[in-house]
Amino acid sequence: MKRILNTALLLFFLLLPYSSAAGEEALPRWGVGLNYPGAGIKYLFNNRLSLELRGQFADDIVIGGLRGNYYFNPDSNAVLFMGIESDYVSFKGEESKGHGFAEELYLGIEFFLLSRFSLQVDFGPAFIILKDKESSLSVNGIEYVVNFGLNWYFGSQQEISRRKTGKVKQELEIEEEEYEEE
Repeated sequence: MKRILNTALLLFFLLLPYSSAAGEEALPRWGVGLNYPGAGIKYLFNNRLSLELRGQFADDIVIGGLRGNYYFNPDSNAVLFMGIESDYVSFKGEESKGHGFAEELYLGIEFFLLSRFSLQVDFGPAFIILKDKESSLSVNGIEYVVNFGLNWYFGSQQEISRRKTGKVKQELEIEEEEYEEE
């Protein structure tokens, strides 16, 4: 758990300077998501950076952690992103139970079906370390992970979607340039 807290603090302090220094208007926006098989809550620092608290639950496995995302083309309906995730893993099987950690790098795409509703998929390698409580045996290795999710965004300063904000800003800049030329 201490490892996740350290990762969260590291991500927060790495992303904080970019929340206002990226030259974009900050849009405080929250999002909630359903992923297979779990849920998460996301905070967008601006159009390019977000931090997400996520949990996943399956048969006798609980995974909880943080992810940080960087969005390459936030003005598009199909937003490409990359990120890093750090998770705490707890498991209980017929013959063993224990805990461990997972660290993942991923690439993904988020399709906006409506202005505040999106479908998301990401894929990447995860380094996983698991330790059995009874025998103290440990296992580690790399597994490839695919995540699917649905997101709903709320709480913006304006009633326009995150991806349309850049388009509105571009239109205003074009109008200003045309006005200056006249």
